[in-house]
Amino acid sequence: MKRTVALILSVLMIALTFCACGTNENKNLAEVRLGLVDNNLPYDEIFYGVDLHLPEHGYKLVYEFFDSADKAEQALVNGDVDFTCVTESGDFELNGNTELVNLGAAYYFPYALFLISCEEEEEIKDGASIAIPSDPDGMARALLLLDYNGYITLKEGADLTATPDDIEKSDRGFKVQPVDPDKVIGSDADMIITDSVRAVDAGYDFLIDSIFIEEMDSIAAEKHSTVILTTSANAAGEKMKLVDEFLFTRRMFNSIDGCSGNMVVPAFIPR
Repeated sequence: MKRTVALILSVLMIALTFCACGTNENKNLAEVRLGLVDNNLPYDEIFYGVDLHLPEHGYKLVYEFFDSADKAEQALVNGDVDFTCVTESGDFELNGNTELVNLGAAYYFPYALFLISCEEEEEIKDGASIAIPSDPDGMARALLLLDYNGYITLKEGADLTATPDDIEKSDRGFKVQPVDPDKVIGSDADMIITDSVRAVDAGYDFLIDSIFIEEMDSIAAEKHSTVILTTSANAAGEKMKLVDEFLFTRRMFNSIDGCSGNMVVPAFIPR
């Protein structure tokens, strides 16, 4: 019995020694700082592949959180972080900041259609009502989503400025009803379209419970995808060249595709 206890203690001591060594080694690694907005996304899952491989090359990934995308982007310009994943593609294009380099789109928060008055798409009745967000951006995304999936037909040229006035026809007579974005879920409509953040907050499993979502190649996903930014100087340095090797890989795609709550969807085709 004593020998057994002694053996167990020895094994525990060895394990603790290895853990301590690993911790010390990790402390000695150089930092690669990633600027993020604190919005409860599972960033440890999204950037798992980067976090996993950097220590092999003498670096560790450190998350730096900011109150807004603007503050994170400013920290990047100031050199306080090495890269960020907070800015939407459309905002970056409008900003025109020549100091920053777009390494590519990582993910986006899609809109999707959910059934309320029935359980299967085949059960939807002609003339059913569809509640969509009333804010300009959400409204346009919802209308484009309905058009893409054949629920309505929009006038030619309709884009991210679309309104219900752009509906040319609905063969099944669906009634589109703009509703306050925060009240779409809980409305008395037969179907609703809402974004992934609100859906997950309301208890939906976004990918499983929805009927269809915005596709990666949609104009909404292209404009609203969150892009990874760095500076021109950083992009030419050893650190970011190394990080770039582990971005947009199959591992990263799978991590985003299966992350907690399914709130985000990959916005890239794996290398």
